[in-house]
Amino acid sequence: MDAFNIRWLVVFVLAFMLLAFLYRVAQPKSPFNVALRDSGPNTAYSFAKTQLLWWTVIISICFAVAYAVTGEAEGLLNSSNLVLLGISVGTVAAGRVIDSGDESNPSIKQRHQTCGNHQSFLVDILSDYNGISTHRFQALIFNVVYGLAFVMEFCSNGMDLLPTYDSATLGLIGLSSGGYLALKVSENNEMTSKKIETDMQARQQAASTTAAADSGTGSS
Repeated sequence: MDAFNIRWLVVFVLAFMLLAFLYRVAQPKSPFNVALRDSGPNTAYSFAKTQLLWWTVIISICFAVAYAVTGEAEGLLNSSNLVLLGISVGTVAAGRVIDSGDESNPSIKQRHQTCGNHQSFLVDILSDYNGISTHRFQALIFNVVYGLAFVMEFCSNGMDLLPTYDSATLGLIGLSSGGYLALKVSENNEMTSKKIETDMQARQQAASTTAAADSGTGSS
């Protein structure tokens, strides 16, 4: 087996491992599922962590394929690829700082990410407690569009070099992440916390009433 075939074998093995990891991450009861959640099991899915995984998968797969094609690892990455990953890592880090501030704020007793009122992956990453947020939707659209464009450009250019994004494109992606973070600061506040507490009490009361009614029906 020549070096070219060995490189492609390595790429296929790595791709299989990555797909297996993504499959496990997508399973709600899998321990890997926590990788995309805000702060542990049964919390909301995190937009920032999803963004980081999105660009990590795209860049790592493109890099592996380019290495298999060229046989050279040096020079495949460029500074814009690192900036894309840096924006994603920075978004996760800044988001965690904001969440830590909310958790340490005595006036915020409940956060929308941890109140247990979650529906699905897509709804979670697009929503605050009041519903779908424009800033989250905008950030998602930009990341999806530019991520797909990255892959298509890579494939159309011979798959031997990762695409380069100019400063305007990187600035737009960074701006969308910055807008997400700036507005994330106001997602959890004292008013929202009280609303969450009121809604949780209402749900608990409704559940108790239903359980009592079911118990009465069963005994009769």
